[in-house]
Amino acid sequence: FFRRIMAAPLGSVAAQAVWLMFFAFFVFQSLVIVFVDAQPLCPSCYPHWLRELVAAYQERLHDPFMSNPEAWFLGVQGMELLFQLPCLITFAWHLWHDTLASVRLLSVAYGVQSATTIVVLVTQIWLTDYSGHAYGPQTSAQKWKLISVYSVYFVLPLWWAVHAQLYAKPDAAAKRK
Repeated sequence: FFRRIMAAPLGSVAAQAVWLMFFAFFVFQSLVIVFVDAQPLCPSCYPHWLRELVAAYQERLHDPFMSNPEAWFLGVQGMELLFQLPCLITFAWHLWHDTLASVRLLSVAYGVQSATTIVVLVTQIWLTDYSGHAYGPQTSAQKWKLISVYSVYFVLPLWWAVHAQLYAKPDAAAKRK
């Protein structure tokens, strides 16, 4: 994977940078799911310092989902663990081995599922009045700040789904058949 990036002709450097960005996103997001996003499912499973890290995030960005998760949000977190995490690990592995053609359909499923989830979260953030709540964005500026954080998880999965369809080369094994 990295040999291919380093050996890329100058014209394809941008394309290789996109693949590298996706690889970094998959690895980073896998770690975020395991160590941050899954905490509402089992807070006692995490060390104190990691719970404090999430508390600092919540305090800084006023994220209502991480501080006092409702039942539906725990379902979203379960989907992250059971579906998105295996997808991210699979995508990173296939990027590393340059065998993306075999995960093209999975890329669409992941992109659509992830984007749909984010639409629900952003709608909840924008339409809910958190003025009487202990947690949550109190001003429009705080809402926009939190929405901008979540928007990355809308844009990149959809971009990945489209990009994987357009640019995944057939696997060598598939060519031999």
